[in-house]
Amino acid sequence: MKIHNVDVKGVGVDDQTRCAHYSGETDIIAIKFACCEKWFPCYECHAELAGHVSRVWPNEQFDTPAVLCGACGHELTVREYLDCKSTCPRCRQGFNPRCASHRHLYFETPVPTALNVGGASVPRSSGKANAQDIISPPIGALRPLPHLRQIPRPSAPHSKNLRLHRWSDVSATFFVTKSLLPKKPVLDAEARAVIVSAFRFAVQYERIHLRAFVVMPDHWHALVALREPWTLPKFMHAMMSFVGQKTDRVLSTHGTAWQDGYYDTHLKTARQFEYVARYIEQNPVVKGFVDLPEQWDASSAVCKEAVTDPWPLMYD
Repeated sequence: MKIHNVDVKGVGVDDQTRCAHYSGETDIIAIKFACCEKWFPCYECHAELAGHVSRVWPNEQFDTPAVLCGACGHELTVREYLDCKSTCPRCRQGFNPRCASHRHLYFETPVPTALNVGGASVPRSSGKANAQDIISPPIGALRPLPHLRQIPRPSAPHSKNLRLHRWSDVSATFFVTKSLLPKKPVLDAEARAVIVSAFRFAVQYERIHLRAFVVMPDHWHALVALREPWTLPKFMHAMMSFVGQKTDRVLSTHGTAWQDGYYDTHLKTARQFEYVARYIEQNPVVKGFVDLPEQWDASSAVCKEAVTDPWPLMYD
């Protein structure tokens, strides 16, 4: 999306850079990522769309314009942004002050020159963290499927307790994305129909409430609320076991497969809910496959009988 003549890439981006992951009133900045020099609203949008591991801006490049104010279009240098006290220096619009907790995902962060261990001072080899070592998790909010063993990764900016809570959440609403790896547009009408049938089954047998979904040629999106006793990992494991078996032949023929995990965003507000629902159904239109959402075969815009209506949950 063009925002103040800047091409900002992301999931469900509005005209002030809010996205599906961060959509509060003050979530109005976009970051130019050092790895690709492309603009994204947040590290999760980059993780879902960029297709590569992100890199932080090194200290010696802090005079580079790399932060866009979504309110007025001013491009702040890294140094200017870090010193702005969460306020645009041009239009005085406030930024979300909690973004400071994510600084290490975008910008090189100083670390102590020594550690205190048992009362003793232990020097580090360097007074700064290495720019090549401080990276956002390469899979962003990617969740491993429960049956897969993975090497532990560095802590994400959210707390461990929050992550564990989300894994076990029931009666919660999630924006879920599942992609092919590598991404190849090989999900034909037959393969898409398999995934649609899996959603219908999950609704019919009361595993989820389903507000919106779309199956694209190389990924799918869904906006779902879990029904007890189903948790997100349990639901995804059950659904993708069926889908994986039914689509294995076409995927292996084209040298691709379903990624081991999935992206999820826990939605808590009515604004997020409606925003994501519209983003999902508009996806084929935005990609240029059809002129109207109702023209895409594998979408809740067409398969309205699979949509839970009325929606049973309330949001702020």
